[in-house]
Amino acid sequence: ILNSESEGNKMITIERVIAELNKRCEDREIPYEDLESLAEELDLRFDCGETRYCLLHHSWDRVIKIPRLDYASKDYSEIECNNYTKAKALGIEKIFLPCEYWCTLDCGCPVYVQDKFTTDHNSMHRSKKAKNAEKASKVISCKVYRRAKHSLPSDRRYDDAWLARAYQIYGKQFFRKLEKFLRENHINVLHARNVGWKGPQPIILDFAGYDE
Repeated sequence: ILNSESEGNKMITIERVIAELNKRCEDREIPYEDLESLAEELDLRFDCGETRYCLLHHSWDRVIKIPRLDYASKDYSEIECNNYTKAKALGIEKIFLPCEYWCTLDCGCPVYVQDKFTTDHNSMHRSKKAKNAEKASKVISCKVYRRAKHSLPSDRRYDDAWLARAYQIYGKQFFRKLEKFLRENHINVLHARNVGWKGPQPIILDFAGYDE
């Protein structure tokens, strides 16, 4: 019996969540309702995209990612792991937030983890935000950057301030490798929810692509 809410929170680990999932999930295609009820029961945050479910607790430094095999035709987290390995071979992995295989549930559904990223994790002091915006605006006005941006496929949506800082920090040669990598691996969704920051470094959070 838990004596307090804080004691209960300490006991909520990724391993405990996996154990609870094994108790209640009978099919590889885990229903939304099962994860929603589990999140409510264990005081977890639950998010759902088109290809993956995410579970996290405020005390964790990682997020649980579960493929939406009830909706998507493939395991996009597996694709993301493979893409990270390819990025390492090219020397451009530092812009990607690694996704790692964790285990397979008894029902056959794989589970992955990724470093936690939230809007709170990304928060900056107002003066620092202003300084970043000023640096980004200088890059955006640069002809070399505009040419580099136009070389990216036009069917993608980009956060311009993020892209400009990524170009400035990582450099032109890195950017050329990245552009080729995005094309070859069909990574076509780099809008504001899929990119962000880890400290001062621009990072891509979701790099599996999407072709449903």
